[in-house]
Amino acid sequence: KVVFTTSPSFVSFNFDWWPNSSPGWTNSSVLVIDLKNPLLVYLTSQLSPGHLRIGGSDEDRIVFDVGDSHEPCEDPFCMTMDRWEELIDFTQKTGTKLAFGINAKYERENKTSHFDPSNAEALMKYTADRK
Repeated sequence: KVVFTTSPSFVSFNFDWWPNSSPGWTNSSVLVIDLKNPLLVYLTSQLSPGHLRIGGSDEDRIVFDVGDSHEPCEDPFCMTMDRWEELIDFTQKTGTKLAFGINAKYERENKTSHFDPSNAEALMKYTADRK
């Protein structure tokens, strides 16, 4: 007897932001992982219609290189729009959905200062306006 079923999209997995300089994480960051690798594409497609989550502890250091970023977009925590397009293409090719965290510290001087949503808004506008 079936007690409970879950949605097929319940399956999810994560790409982290770890920079290549982090011990044990070489070439595994979302910023550098080979999204065109046929084995990665195939294995990921087997998780469809799951969700690919982009996140981790370092997401509060990521700046999206879009619009008028107030903070400099510097390696290893810079998501270029070329890379963003590769991620979107990857999820479309594999039939997965993309979920990601936003830098909650963007332009904040300390824990009590207000969040500046301008970088997140620029990314959303860029993504909505793409062809």
